[in-house]
Amino acid sequence: MMIIPKTPTSLWNVAPEPWKNGAGITRTLASGRDAGGNLAWRVSVAEIEHSGPFSVFPDIERIAVVLENGPLRLSDSAVQGHVATPRVLARQYVPTTYPGELELFVDVACAPIRCLNVLTRRGSASADVRVLDADGQLAPSPATVLFATRGGTWGLTVSGVASTLHLAPYESMVLPAGCSIHAVRNGDAGRLVAVRLQDAH
Repeated sequence: MMIIPKTPTSLWNVAPEPWKNGAGITRTLASGRDAGGNLAWRVSVAEIEHSGPFSVFPDIERIAVVLENGPLRLSDSAVQGHVATPRVLARQYVPTTYPGELELFVDVACAPIRCLNVLTRRGSASADVRVLDADGQLAPSPATVLFATRGGTWGLTVSGVASTLHLAPYESMVLPAGCSIHAVRNGDAGRLVAVRLQDAH
């Protein structure tokens, strides 16, 4: 898994791209490919504005972290308005895992949902997702993707980096292998989503 370190990037400077099924948009924060050139993992932030079908990703594990509004309700049928019992129910800031090959429908009851999505291909990569709401320590991994939610700035002490790094709300950063991180929250609110990627082999 080869990673090129990135400086902090604002979510709003990342070009939107259509969902696989064309029903919405997402912004890719970082991604990696396996030795065969296939997508091994991807971390993105999706804007879910309308009820409708979710994209299907065979051989992919998905992890959803609702960042704003929600909860994210994914059902087996197209019945909307909370009538159908959700197959997947992801609440704000709670990482929720589900298989990518499920044919699911999203129910957006009122306000649009902003959701961080992690895709990992089985046999190529896996992900551990943590959501920090206070100062914390993150162990090294082959790659780490960090995203700061609205409400606070984070100071990051990273092994091998002389100065403290900073992440403002809606900024992301990719750190390469071998970096341990001590994160300090500056302010009374905000979360830091940490996606630690591992090779499956």
